[in-house]
Formats: sequence, C-alpha cells, structure tokens
Amino acid sequence: MHADFSWKPLNWHRLSYDDLKVGWERTWEIPITFESVAWYADLAEDPNPWFGFKGSPWGAPVAPPLLMSRLCSRITDPIGRMMGFLNTYNRTFTYEPALVGTMGRFHGRITEKFEKNGRQYVRYEIDVTDAATGTKLLHEEKEYIATPQAKEEKS
Repeated sequence: MHADFSWKPLNWHRLSYDDLKVGWERTWEIPITFESVAWYADLAEDPNPWFGFKGSPWGAPVAPPLLMSRLCSRITDPIGRMMGFLNTYNRTFTYEPALVGTMGRFHGRITEKFEKNGRQYVRYEIDVTDAATGTKLLHEEKEYIATPQAKEEKS
C-alpha cells in the first residue's frame, strides 16, 4: 500500500526561528482516505478494527486520532519545513472522530514566540473541522524549540 497524501508537494526550505512570524496563519484541506488511515494504523502498529473495512460504531472507519495530529504538522508547508525544531509540548483535544471520506479543513496560526533560558521557542494552534459540515474534530496546541543551525561554510 502506498499513501503519499501528507508529503506532496514538499518544500524543503529549512525554516529558521526568524522565518516564523506570530500571527501567520494558513488554512488547508486534506481528505481522510482509507489508504491514509491504513497507512497510519500500520505505522503505529495499531490494529484497531475501527480503522478497517468493517467500519466503526459511527459507520465508516475512523482515522486514528494521532493521524489528525500528524497532519497538523503541515502548517508551514507553503513557506518551508521546521527541520531542526524539537517538539517540546503537545496538547490535543479530539471532539469527534474523523471518518473515512471526511475532508478535513485545517486552520493553523503561529500564536507565540519567546525565549527561555537562552533558547528560542515557537507555539502554534490548529483547529480541524469537517469541511462539509463545519463540525469541530480536533484542536491542537504545539510548542517547538529551535535547535542551533550549522553555519554554512564559505568556499
């Protein structure tokens, strides 16, 4: 099975702390497909039958809640990747299951940047809704610490 839903197109520009601006926001949509659910369930080694063809108590199979959290990391895709940032804090609220066939609408914003003990941090929040119904599916708060970037050598 091949599920490349969450990595195209890749923007490999490495973001720095200075590239991230408080107030920057983005809205994007990602379909929740059986392939993406099966890929993530296999990756997480989670054989929950609710993720499979037989469905769930809600009818269609459901997405593993952490799949939705993983998709939140696409917030910076248009401007680059947060390579070299380490996740230091996650707070996730799951309100409703994301069913296969749902078009997830993600709206994220950078909410804060700060320094603590000489280290630089950035925080963002993302809300995920069902694009068709507006039902709130998930709220995520993340905090990252920027790691020092290697200096480029001059030739």
